[in-house]
Order: sequence, then structure tokens, then C-alpha cells
Amino acid sequence: MSSLLYRLGYALKKRAIASPRNGDAIEKIRKVIESPAVEIVSFDIFDTLLVRPVLEPTDLFSLLDDRSQVLGLSEQFTKVRIAAEKHAKAKLARHEPSKSEPTIDSIYESFSEIGDVTTEVALTLKAMELGGEKRWLSVRPRVRDIYDHALRSGKRVIAVSDTYHSCEFIASILREQGFGSVERIYVSSETGKTKAKGTLFPVVLKDLKVSGSHVLHIGDNYQSDIQNARDAGLLTAHVPSVVNRYFSNFAFACAWSWNASGLSPQARMILGHILNYCDEANEAAVGEQPSLFSGNPRIFGSVFLGPLLLTGRSEASPGDQEIASSWAETVASSNEEAFSEAAVIASGRFLEDAELLLNGRSLTEADMFFLSNTLARLLGSCHLSSEMQLLDSLPPLPEPTHFSKIRRMRSFELNVLRPFLRDREYVRLIIDRQTFLKQAKNPILRTYGRWKNVIG
Repeated sequence: MSSLLYRLGYALKKRAIASPRNGDAIEKIRKVIESPAVEIVSFDIFDTLLVRPVLEPTDLFSLLDDRSQVLGLSEQFTKVRIAAEKHAKAKLARHEPSKSEPTIDSIYESFSEIGDVTTEVALTLKAMELGGEKRWLSVRPRVRDIYDHALRSGKRVIAVSDTYHSCEFIASILREQGFGSVERIYVSSETGKTKAKGTLFPVVLKDLKVSGSHVLHIGDNYQSDIQNARDAGLLTAHVPSVVNRYFSNFAFACAWSWNASGLSPQARMILGHILNYCDEANEAAVGEQPSLFSGNPRIFGSVFLGPLLLTGRSEASPGDQEIASSWAETVASSNEEAFSEAAVIASGRFLEDAELLLNGRSLTEADMFFLSNTLARLLGSCHLSSEMQLLDSLPPLPEPTHFSKIRRMRSFELNVLRPFLRDREYVRLIIDRQTFLKQAKNPILRTYGRWKNVIG
């Protein structure tokens, strides 16, 4: 009962802080940074400063599934990689219980044991994973603006992250992404302490020789970056991740929740890619005066034109450029030629990225339906004079006959279970309900899963 009350209290408190009236808006964060009391601005890295085109962090592993087979791995890379990290954490708990996060090197030592491959093959796979990590990380514009404002305000800037990556690797990524002014980097794999357990922030304050009241920490994870940082005495600002912001909109969540079997990793990556592109537009979509992707042709091309052409590839011809151009012209309010050209270029770049994310595999019919439905929801949240024309032109994919009934059931389910789930758990319930309920450790969720015949 105490656990249940804690989770309910956590959910209610989080909702209150994340609400538009009480939330940490960008302008409010800027004003806190300008305060003379703030000497140092600390940033979380993944999902805050930088984003990946994924709904789940492990989705990127699937890009190595086929390539690892050529190197002699008998099972899927994703499966072995996840198991290796669990194995490395278990070894660390036995031999160095004071530490909470294994390093990438220790994970791949376990990988060579579990995967039954040579050390050389394991090292090759590690290099491929690190290369993919760098390839797909990109800057989150709204947080980059906060970073730039901190520097203009004369503040020292640091980065704090729970990760198995080394400081050296993180530093190289930050430099390449334009965050070269980060003064110090603290990672759990090297300090042995984590934000998740609340033990990393005291290490940071001790090293910097500063009081927590002079440090503002900005991050996406409410428990790790906000609650635990506050407990350590730091000032905090919550910037929810792109994925959590999207799924916090109940209408968007319901649009996904009818699917019980989950989407392929490739589809999840493409959809994650779309959500990253529309991060700024999604902010406008839930405001009082939403606009079509903030009038940005790059966002329009990447979020709508590119996916439209991707899902309609079997019917599309070499005239893709003309098709995309005509689509852009239907919504351009000014300077149609320039808008159209920018949207076409953006859609082309999206298609190039999508080809890599698909990794030679085709989207299933269910994947394509969800992609189309997601776009419809995004567009439907915007004021658009030609909205019906755009929505009617989405790829026609069959809708299950029992869709309405399932949607009502899932909507009820999302409402009932939301207070018991943290952000990432809530997202997992939405994108892969069956797997989530089968793996749930919470007794309430386990009971619910048995009641719904999801688990035996």
C-alpha cells in the first residue's frame, strides 16, 4: 500500500509541476539563469542536450542485428547486447557494490562471454555501436538556446549524465555537436555514482567546491534530474524529453494505444525521428494559437512530406520531387517557391535517414498505418486551412473493424494505469503493451495483465 501511495503521489506531483501553469517554460529558465545566485548551469545530456531518433534507447541496437550475423554472432545483436549490460551490472554489484554503472568496456567483456564470440569481434561491434551513437545524435534546438543563453550570461556550464560511456567519448560528442564550452563532464560509469540513486550530485558539488544553491540543473527525467537534484540542494528546471512530451498529450497517446503487439524497431526509430523534427512544432500545437509547424518548411518537409513519400513508395514514381513540391505549395502562406524548395530538400534528407534506419527492411502494414495515423494526429492538432485536403491524402491503409472498441478500451486503460507509471514506463505501455505487461514487476500491473490475459 505504501508503494502504491508513493507512485500515486509521484504522478500527481509530477503532473502539477509539468502543467502549463506551473511548468518550467523556456523563458522562466532563462530568468533563473540570469539570477546572480546561479553560478553554474548543469545539463543532462541524452534526451536533453542531445536527442536520438528513437522511442526506446535500445532501438538503435537493431541497426546492428544483420551486420553482427556476418561477424559470427549466432543471436540477434540487440538481444545479446541487452543481456550483456545486465550481466555487466550483476558482476559490478558482486565485485564493486559501491558502484552502480558499468563501463562500455565491461559491457563488451560480458558480450564476448555471453555472445560466444572472440574479443576481436566484440571490439568490432563496440566500435560499430559507438559509431552509430555518434551518427544519430543531434542537437535539441530548444535546449541549445538555453545553453547559449547560459554562456551569454557568463555562467559556467557542466554536463552530468547516467551513462556507460566514458567522459572522453561524451566530450568528443559534445565538441562535435557544438557544445565545446562545457567545462566539466561527470558520468556515472567513471564516478561509480548515479543521478538515478541520487548519489552523483553530491560528488559534483564536492568536486566543484560549490553550494547546490548556486547550481541550476536542467534535465528530462523527473526523478533523476529534478527530484534527486533538489534533494541534493540544487536548483532545477524540468525539460521533458521529446517522446514524453508527445505522449503526455492524451489524444496522441490514444492514437497509438490500440496496437497490442508493438511496432518494429525500425518503425519506432522513424517515428522517433519525426518527433525530434517536430519538437518545436509540438510546442505550438498544444498552445493557444497553434500553427502548421511554426511555418518552418524544414520541419514540414521532414515531418510530413518525407514520411508521406516513404509510406507511398510503392506508388511513388521518379516524380517524387514534383509531388512534394505541389504539397508544399498548398500550405505555403508566403514566398511559395522558396518554401517549396526548402520543404523538398528536407523531405529528401528525411528519406535518406529513413533508408538507413530501415536497414534494408520494409515497413509492415501496421507500421505504415501507425506512421500515417501519427502524422494525421500531428496535423489535426494544428489550425490549417487545407487540413482536410492534407489528411485525406495520407496513404490509405485499412483500419481494423474493431478499432473503435479497442481504442475505447485502451483509452480507459491509459487513464487507469497512468498514476502508477513513470514517464518511460508509460511510453512503453503505449508503444508495446504486450511486452510491457509481460515484463512488469509491479504487482498491480501483473494482476492487470493476467486479468486481461496478456500474461499466463
